[in-house]
Amino acid sequence: MSKKPKRGAPAIDMTAMVDVAFLLLTFFILTTTSFREDSSITVDAPTSVSTITVEEKGILTILVSDSGKVFLGFSDIITRQKVLANAIQNNKIVGLSAEGARLFSTMENFGLPFNAFPTYLDKMTDEQRKKTEQPGISPYETDTVAHTGNELKEWLYYAKYADPQMKYTVKGDKNSNFAAIKGVMATLREVDINRFGLITNLEGGSSKKE
Repeated sequence: MSKKPKRGAPAIDMTAMVDVAFLLLTFFILTTTSFREDSSITVDAPTSVSTITVEEKGILTILVSDSGKVFLGFSDIITRQKVLANAIQNNKIVGLSAEGARLFSTMENFGLPFNAFPTYLDKMTDEQRKKTEQPGISPYETDTVAHTGNELKEWLYYAKYADPQMKYTVKGDKNSNFAAIKGVMATLREVDINRFGLITNLEGGSSKKE
């Protein structure tokens, strides 16, 4: 009498299903998470009813905090790289490494004097940079606190040279002191930038410029 062959339990290869599960998980993470660069300053702009939206490329934004500190922000990585190259070429930032330059291109905005960048970008860890309070960029010809000249003016010259079509905006905190705003406006006029947008918060909405 012939014996019936023994049949084992059916084997199911789960590899493909696991791959699909991870792909779906990755998809949902990327589509539901908002990624943005770290910002060095938070500005609570005044509100308005303007409906002109802020463009995303070729924009230099001057931010003034509630304490009067001035920060600069460049809208895109290419613009940041070009402006930094001009600052390095003119010996304003000396000794910055290639890795430091790469980190600079990821900064949404900054408020540091020129001579602080090598230390800030090359010698500090990410955690140290997050804890470091940036002093702001001087918009005055003589700064008795930071002991620098008008470094905002220098950045504006480098921005104009990097992109002759650069667009300029100013975003001041609604509680900014008048002296800082006045210094920024005077510097803009000094470098022949007479057209710029004022960024406000749309009442009940997002940032706009007018």
